[in-house]
Amino acid sequence: MNMRKGMVMGWTAASLVAFAVGNAGAAGEIMQPGKWQITSSMEMEGMPPGAAHPMTVDQCIKPEDVKDAKSMASRQVQGNKKCTVSEPKWDNHTMSFDFTCENGSTGHTEMTFENASYTGSTTINMKAGPQGPMKVVQHVQAKRTGDC
Repeated sequence: MNMRKGMVMGWTAASLVAFAVGNAGAAGEIMQPGKWQITSSMEMEGMPPGAAHPMTVDQCIKPEDVKDAKSMASRQVQGNKKCTVSEPKWDNHTMSFDFTCENGSTGHTEMTFENASYTGSTTINMKAGPQGPMKVVQHVQAKRTGDC
């Protein structure tokens, strides 16, 4: 389970920032650059409820981070397991996209932006590992806390 937990924590970084930034037109209007406090929690098959404690990080989001979601998301996901990201789709203030990795893992992310905050979730279907397939759901809450 440690290897899988490590993979999920790696996904946390990807979904925390890269997946939250949006497309070139909408991102700058919906998500402001600055210092963001991001809290993530996860649910993993076979893990007792409450076993994975929420993780909170502070992240500096730069203007260039919120201008092109596709390349940013792809760059972040590449560090995890050589993944490709679909073109992000927008519906009002909600962005969603899918990803597929060379190791057979797939996933879906959905983020909703409200003023200086966002919430979202990422579902990851992992195929690799000694324990066989596993589904992980990661929840994210974030708020802008000021300038970097």
